[in-house]
Amino acid sequence: MHFDASTLRSMWNFLVYASGFCNGCMVGGVHAAYIQREDGTVKWIALGGLVTVIGAIVQQTGFRKSAHFNHNDIYHLIQIAGFYLLFKGACTLRDRQTVQ
Repeated sequence: MHFDASTLRSMWNFLVYASGFCNGCMVGGVHAAYIQREDGTVKWIALGGLVTVIGAIVQQTGFRKSAHFNHNDIYHLIQIAGFYLLFKGACTLRDRQTVQ
């Protein structure tokens, strides 16, 4: 299927806003959670963020190994690792205890 430019722009804007919303929810969840350095939560989440930034840098290079493997493909492979690290960090999060 082929879409005209305005439809593609609308779809792209929707995806960017949806991604920002998801990131905001993730940050809010981390803020509301009980985070301890001893259980590795900070390490996993920081590593996930670092790998995500590395992936974004690689994507901006425009690297092209072949017609079928380029900077976007490498970014997505790196991002899989970043999501795994973020997932490992999220698994260690616990709800905060309410103070009464």
